[in-house]
Amino acid sequence: MSFHAPNIDPVILQLGPLTVKWYSMAYLIGILAILKNSKTIVKNFSLSDKYLRIEELLLPIIVGMILGGRIFYVLIYNLDFYMQYPAEILYIHKGGMSFFGGLTGAVVTIFAFSNKHNLSTRRICDIISLNVPIGIFFGRIANFINKELYGKVTDLPWGVVFFQDQPRHPSQLYEAFLEGIVLFFILRYFAYKKKSMLYKGKTTGIALIVYSIARFIAELFREIDIEFIYGNLHVTAGQLFTILTLCIGCILIAKSCNKKDKM
Repeated sequence: MSFHAPNIDPVILQLGPLTVKWYSMAYLIGILAILKNSKTIVKNFSLSDKYLRIEELLLPIIVGMILGGRIFYVLIYNLDFYMQYPAEILYIHKGGMSFFGGLTGAVVTIFAFSNKHNLSTRRICDIISLNVPIGIFFGRIANFINKELYGKVTDLPWGVVFFQDQPRHPSQLYEAFLEGIVLFFILRYFAYKKKSMLYKGKTTGIALIVYSIARFIAELFREIDIEFIYGNLHVTAGQLFTILTLCIGCILIAKSCNKKDKM
């Protein structure tokens, strides 16, 4: 038994040269939800009103994520192709974005924004981290609709057929659940259980650690894009990057627990 992926047009709306796709809509909905909920968190946690300026991050963070995600994808995943056809780098509508690149772009944007307005970079990251799973969830659902980033071939009863192929793991849905829903409730539990969590990067550290574990697990079922082989050890590019984000998360937790470390 298997299921066929829903035949949903990736284009939501076409108005002349303007094309609105599910993927871009997922990005927009995710970012809007993140910033709206971030303002609520500022009030719920009785943070300084100056952090309400976080709504001004909307446009800069969109630009940072798109640039970071695209540059990272070009350099890491398909450099040979773009070296031959450099103009294709600008054709973002054809696909090709990296989550880790988008994350890097977002962090750089937040760092520049917080320095400009004399805000704590780590506190802004903590506020936004609580809502990032929302964006991840919508993004993975869009991946499923676009029939991209699917999983390995499987004979399990919930296997999904993409493009008349063999049934595959719906790894996009695995990631939507693990990196979206599970991560969201874990962060909410820790943050609201101990409001001191929203301090000095601790929430961001937990988010990176949980995300890294969830993504590492999901990579076991996802179709391999780039694989590195070290003897008998096979590691995907995604797993390597999750090891890096896991280490960064651990460092943030350690620094947040250091009483001498100032915000």
